[in-house]
Amino acid sequence: MPKQTLKTSCFTLDELAKREQHVEQILGSLKACRDAIGELGEDEIYVFASKSYERGIKQLDGFADELRAAMNALARGSKYTAKTKKNEL
Repeated sequence: MPKQTLKTSCFTLDELAKREQHVEQILGSLKACRDAIGELGEDEIYVFASKSYERGIKQLDGFADELRAAMNALARGSKYTAKTKKNEL
């Protein structure tokens, strides 16, 4: 299999705000579930989702790391462009 070339994706401030809002909505849903479980007098619940959760958190953390790396490049005066490839960094 040929090696994958990772290219940049452009995000506007509005798009980043929408993604942040989406994550906040997910966190709100998790909190609502936790509160509801507590109100039912339960301390635990079994869910078929631990692997999904772990993958999702890893992906979200990876996106945040890439965003920070792009911000650091911008701060150094060498911002990423549409032609920046990860293997060239």
